[in-house]
Amino acid sequence: MHALIIADRSVALRERGMLSRLEVGLADEGVRVVHAVPYALADQVGPGIHAAAVGYFDGGWALGPLIRGKARDLIARVQQTEESEESLDVVHAFGQGTWRLAAEIARQSRAALMIEVWRASLMAPAAALVREIGSLGLPRVGLIVGEQALVEQLRQRVPTGVGVSVAAWGVHVPERGRSRTSGEVLGVGILSESGDARSVVPALTGLRDATRDGPETMIFADVSNAEPMRLRSTIDRRAVRTREAGLWSAARKLGLLDRLSLTPEMEARREPILQADLLLLPEPTGAQRTLVLEAMAAGVAVVSVIDDGVSVLNDATCVRVPRSDAAGWSGAIASILRDGPRRSSIAESARAYVRQHRSASSHIAGVLRAYEAGASAAAAS
Repeated sequence: MHALIIADRSVALRERGMLSRLEVGLADEGVRVVHAVPYALADQVGPGIHAAAVGYFDGGWALGPLIRGKARDLIARVQQTEESEESLDVVHAFGQGTWRLAAEIARQSRAALMIEVWRASLMAPAAALVREIGSLGLPRVGLIVGEQALVEQLRQRVPTGVGVSVAAWGVHVPERGRSRTSGEVLGVGILSESGDARSVVPALTGLRDATRDGPETMIFADVSNAEPMRLRSTIDRRAVRTREAGLWSAARKLGLLDRLSLTPEMEARREPILQADLLLLPEPTGAQRTLVLEAMAAGVAVVSVIDDGVSVLNDATCVRVPRSDAAGWSGAIASILRDGPRRSSIAESARAYVRQHRSASSHIAGVLRAYEAGASAAAAS
C-alpha cells in the first residue's frame, strides 16, 4: 500500500511526534508512506526518517485551476522522491488547510481520501466538504475520528457510503511517571487555545488562592495556537500580543507577575509541560491533543474544565473543575495539592488509562484498518 500523509501548518508543528509515530508504525506494517508539510515549516519539522518527505506551498487562493496545478506538482514530487510512478492508494489529510488539496490529489491519483476529524468543531465543515466533493468522482472518501461518540453524529451528516472510522491518537507510556518531592517549587502549565482572559484568569486566580500558603509556584502558560508567530498575519500577531498583554496585566494584579512565563508553542516544545507537576486546561476544546496524553503518561496531574467532547478527560484521569470560576479552580487545585495520596492515585490512574486506551499501537492499528477499507473500495471501483 502507498500512502501520502499531508499535514497543514498547525498539525505539522504541534503534532509532529504523533505523525512520526504513525509513519513508523505504518512502515512496520508494510505501508510505503510519504509525508508532505508546508515549505514554510521545513526547517522546524525536519525531514522524514521512516517516510519520504516532500514540501508544498500552502498559500494562495483555493481556486480550482490553482488547486489542480498544486496537486499535479505534489504528485510529481512524490514520484520523483520515490523514483517511482506508482500511484497512491490513500491520501490522508491532517488539518482543514489540506482538505481541498488532498481531495484533488486523491482524484488525480484515483486514491482513497481520508480526512482526519481531530476535533468536534471540524464535523460540520468535514461533512460539508464531503457533500461538495461528491461530484469529483472520488473512488472512496473516509473520515477518521478520535472519539467513538462522534461516529454516529458524522454518519448522520454525510452521504451513505462515506466511511467513518475511529483511530484515537496515542502515545508511548514511560515505565515510571514523575514523582513530586515535598518542598520543590510547584511547576504548573496552562494550555489555552483562545487565550481568552475569561477562562484563563479564573484558573490563575484559583491557582494563587490554592497556593497562598505554599508551595512556591512557577507558571508556564501557552495562550496561542501552534502556528509560529513569524507565519501569522499582522492582524493575528496583534491579537496574540493583545491577549498576552491582558494576561500580564492580570498576573500583575494577582501578584503572580514574577512567577508567570508566557511560553508560546508549547505543543511544539513540550519539555516545560512534561516536567511540570500540574497541567491546567481552562477551556473545553473537544480536540485530540497528544500533549495532554503525554503529560498524563509522564505522571503530570491534570486539572481541567469539564470537556464532554474529550473522553480522556474523565473523573479517573484528572480533577474536573465543577464550575469555571476562581472558587471552583481553587477547590480543585487544593484538593490534590493537600492530598498527596489522591494526587498519586489520579496520576497513576491516568497513566493506566492512556496505556490501555490511548496507546500509539492502537492508533496505528485504527488508521491501518481505515486505509485498508478505503484502498479496497478504491481498487474495486
